[in-house]
Amino acid sequence: MLIKKIGAVSTALVVLAGASVPSYAAEQVNPASYATKAETKLKNNALKSEVESPIKLVNGSFEEPQISRSNAMFDASEVPGWKTTATDNTIELQRNYNDFWKMDAADGEQWAELNANMNSALYQDIETTPGTKIRWKVSHRGRDGVDTAEVRFGAPNQSLQLMATMASDGTAWKEYQGTYTIPEGQTVTRFEFQAISTADGDLTRGNYLDNIVFSSPSNLVVTDSYDKASTPKGKQAKYNVNIANNGGMQAGDINLEIPLPATLKYVPSSVTINGTTTSDVTYNDATHTLSVHVNQIADGATTTVGIGVEGLTETNAAHISTSLEYHDLGFTDATYTANSTGANIAVTSNTAPVIAADDTSVKKGGSFDPMAGVTASDAEDGNLTSSISVTANDVDTSVEGTYHVTYSVTDSDGNTTTKTITVTVSSNNAPVITAADKTLKKGASFDPMAGVSASDTEDGNVTDKVTVTANDVDTSAVGTYHVTYSVTDSDGNTTTKTITVTVTSNDAPVITASDKTLKKGGSFDPMA
Repeated sequence: MLIKKIGAVSTALVVLAGASVPSYAAEQVNPASYATKAETKLKNNALKSEVESPIKLVNGSFEEPQISRSNAMFDASEVPGWKTTATDNTIELQRNYNDFWKMDAADGEQWAELNANMNSALYQDIETTPGTKIRWKVSHRGRDGVDTAEVRFGAPNQSLQLMATMASDGTAWKEYQGTYTIPEGQTVTRFEFQAISTADGDLTRGNYLDNIVFSSPSNLVVTDSYDKASTPKGKQAKYNVNIANNGGMQAGDINLEIPLPATLKYVPSSVTINGTTTSDVTYNDATHTLSVHVNQIADGATTTVGIGVEGLTETNAAHISTSLEYHDLGFTDATYTANSTGANIAVTSNTAPVIAADDTSVKKGGSFDPMAGVTASDAEDGNLTSSISVTANDVDTSVEGTYHVTYSVTDSDGNTTTKTITVTVSSNNAPVITAADKTLKKGASFDPMAGVSASDTEDGNVTDKVTVTANDVDTSAVGTYHVTYSVTDSDGNTTTKTITVTVTSNDAPVITASDKTLKKGGSFDPMA
């Protein structure tokens, strides 16, 4: 079976049973030995191949097909990814069903026994690109004692390169790992595990295999962003770091370093990994640096780390970037690094909105709109007039008096402003014209405004606003005439008044008296 590459680069794995070959080119990995190994940081490690797509082995832990008993024999066509050189085309899988084997799988629940019914090989052939460096590892275990097998890679149907000789007893799984560079001209690669010997000499049993990895390294790509473009001082925002594993295997022991600028501060207990709060966090107050640990990221998966930050000082661009170090899961010989380009957030002032509303007066009986001329604005949100609410209003325009209206508005940051204005309801009386009826002598002069005045409760003296709207007085003829006055106050109330003007005659008086004759000694009344 030829397994097509998952992109530009691929490879293959074979497990054989058979001949004895010298051991070289790889090592057994014991967790206890990790502390003695020198760890190399590789920013641009050669293992991180320049590939179009990652390389991955199929069914490396023999979890398919699932079995429901302690062991099962399958035709190779039923076991995804694997083929065998056995003439009966049989592959044997085992699991610790009801604790039958008194052991667990190295990974998952199932494993393969290298020798099923005869000397044979299990293998996968995968297309590869020459020059590509690949990671490999395998867990090996003896059945009844120390079993020995070899790991070989190379071109199919040609002499294979010995990568490791595995000798493991039955007490525990032992892991073997290494790297392999695809040779020039080798466009298909086979991986081979071959049994050399078993504890009891029976090559039809023994040499357990599990957790086989043949893959291009993990490759983490980091991007970051804020959940908003700006945040006010004293308010929080979320800084999100997206870590995508574009490589061929799981990344492990991922450590993020996130220095915070002076304009922001870390919000304690705010860090989440894929939405779940994590306590695997350290914050250095002296350096304002946050450290976050992520256990592992599967190949093809993206993990999001969210961090709460709070605005401290106004700035147009509070910049955060993330750097991280990580390993290929299960390998500690190389440390990789990755960096984000960084993200910016503006920290704005956290000023409360402003309500513009003035004290006002209204005439008794007039209409009153509490929102007329009232506006609100905010430094961050702009015009908030539509968000104003009237929280109190006791104005009664039918009764003179002093009243109050209270307004409230809240901006997007939760800052609330209230303002109360005074509304005065005043009387709406019409002005009063003072003018009296007049009597004139015929031929006399007449000033219609003489002695006329007007006053208003609100406007005071409005005499200068009085107009004569009608005047038919003719002083040359005796008679009765009229003058009409009008005045309007500032509220539009108009008063009119008409007076009567009487013109009387101005002729000299006539004395009626006649001559009289009296007797001597008689009495005389001059008025008689």
